Amino acid sequence: MSSIDFALGFDDNEREGLLGRVNIDVRDAIIYEIATRKATNPKDKSFGLRAILSKIGPQLDHPNYDKDLRQIYQELFVRLLDWSESLNLLLFC
Repeated sequence: MSSIDFALGFDDNEREGLLGRVNIDVRDAIIYEIATRKATNPKDKSFGLRAILSKIGPQLDHPNYDKDLRQIYQELFVRLLDWSESLNLLLFC
């Protein structure tokens, strides 16, 4: 996948300063966004990605709140690692 110039996770002023200067791989940007999002229930953080990633990347399982948090994130990690083909994901562990 080619790199594109864009910055996610910044307010408008920060984004304006970064656009055109920061060359971020799309997959790394998505991983960054996942790592920096907040949710009341930590499981929702993972499950909320399903709709987005299913259109552009790995297919994730349907949300299952019966699984423990460790299992949910372990499965997400493996899928993202396989999809991104980048060890940058480890920076957020």
